[in-house]
Amino acid sequence: MKTIILVISKVVWRNRKKKFNKKTITILKSDTKFLKWLLAAAADIIFSKLLQ
Repeated sequence: MKTIILVISKVVWRNRKKKFNKKTITILKSDTKFLKWLLAAAADIIFSKLLQ
């Protein structure tokens, strides 16, 4: 669980340091889709563990 959060923060930090050109913006857009999916998956795992 902690590793997922670390990976997310690393990706976000890496994108923040880059200069914003068109390529970076498209990467950020695809990243947010991926992050939303990742957060949803993480939430599913957490809730299933809590409900057991």
